[in-house]
Order: sequence, then structure tokens, then C-alpha cells
Amino acid sequence: DMFAMFPRLKEREHTEAGVLSGGEQQMLTLCRTLMGDPDLIIIDEPTEGLAPKIVELVGQFLHSLKAKGVSVLLIEQKLTIAMSISDRALVMGHGAIVFEGTPDELRANAYIRKEWLESSMTAEYKVHGDVAVITMMNPPVNGLGLSTRIGITDGLEKANNDASVKAIVITGAGKAFSG
Repeated sequence: DMFAMFPRLKEREHTEAGVLSGGEQQMLTLCRTLMGDPDLIIIDEPTEGLAPKIVELVGQFLHSLKAKGVSVLLIEQKLTIAMSISDRALVMGHGAIVFEGTPDELRANAYIRKEWLESSMTAEYKVHGDVAVITMMNPPVNGLGLSTRIGITDGLEKANNDASVKAIVITGAGKAFSG
């Protein structure tokens, strides 16, 4: 029962989908996907932009799909969820597959993790007059890294909440890359 998995939807069952929160809309989309009793579903970043509690619910939902034998092709940047339910993992970089293997093989592959996934990326946020400057430092060698979006998003949120900011500049320090 989908209401058991996502009790918030039960509370909002008579609410139009367009006025649901982003998390509630994601829950609804996942539930609608299962209405046809599929053998395979493709889910593209189901946790993007969701609150941590909702991310946890989506993770539980994905685990339940695996337990029911539903095949899931998951495109996800939150490795903890992806690695916990996956039998196979692929890492893409610059439009090509740079790794294919099991989650355990990915965990053991320090080169791929360092070059494509992990980063000591930090974001420095400063306001100069009415301009917010977000400087990304220590990007990973080849890819954007999973922490890149987080750093930029945090900086943008700060700038958005600062009424004195009229412009935002995002800049990077470190090796330039394309992709």
C-alpha cells in the first residue's frame, strides 16, 4: 500500500498534484509509476532537492522495490542510496562510461572514486557590496564531483536569503575541465 509507505500522501489525497510540495510530487510520481505493476522502472534522481526525511523515505521505497523483484535503473547522485540498492554501478564522465562493476568494486577502486566522484571541494561565500561571490575550491581532477552541486546550492541559498545581494558570481579555483 502506497499510503503506508508515504503517509503524507494519505493526508493530502484530495489535494491537486500541482500544489503539492516537491517531495510530495516526487512521492506521487513514484506511486503512479507502480500502478502498472512494471517489471522495470527508470528513476532519474528521485531525491534531487528533497528534504533529508523525504530522501530517507524514497530510499526505503527503493529498497522495497528491490525486495519485490522490480528492476530499477537508477540515476542518482546520492551514492549512499544508489550503492545500497544496486547490484551494478556505472560511473559516467564526459559522456562516457569510466567505470562498470559492483558497488563493492567501486568502493575498492580508489582511482575512480578520487578522479570522478570524491572531492575535497569547498565553497567560499563572500558578499562584496551587493554582489555575492561563490568560489569553488579543490574540484576533483576529472569530474564535477558530487559535492560540487551542494557547495553551489548552499552558496546560492545564502545569496537568495540576503536582501542586499543584487548579483551572484560563481567562480572556480583549480583545474579547469569541460563536460
